[in-house]
Amino acid sequence: MKPARALHLLGLMALVLTFPFAAFAQENTAVIKYRQDVMRSQGAHSAAIKEIITSKLPYGDQIAAHAKSLADTANMIAEIFPEGTDKGKTDAMPAIWNDMAKFKAGAEALNKAATKLVQVVSSGDMKAIDTQYKAVGKACGDCHKSFRKDKKDSYKEMK
Repeated sequence: MKPARALHLLGLMALVLTFPFAAFAQENTAVIKYRQDVMRSQGAHSAAIKEIITSKLPYGDQIAAHAKSLADTANMIAEIFPEGTDKGKTDAMPAIWNDMAKFKAGAEALNKAATKLVQVVSSGDMKAIDTQYKAVGKACGDCHKSFRKDKKDSYKEMK
């Protein structure tokens, strides 16, 4: 076989062999971005509830929609951290995949707290709503302590 043809075949083989890995990496990047969008959504709904409560805004009737969104997205968390999505631009710590049972338990605790918030909101009792909102915040924070990188270690801080 001629050297040029051999190099051509070698290059073609390299392309064929790396394509699945490139597609896998692209899919992982999309999953990570989606996951970050879901988590940002949670943060935004949580911040909206906090602003309504702390600033005594006249949007108390909108807390129910924010609480429902928190419960809905909390229900997604365990599923949006599939194996293999620990590399790349993510603040997810390896502890998620090293102890998936603990991670899922944290996600379930958040789901329960957010679901209870939905129920408490229907009472209209702002003090009870605030108390349950804080329970949701605690569930978020507990999970972040164990499974999310510190802000100083975030990929966003890397130059």
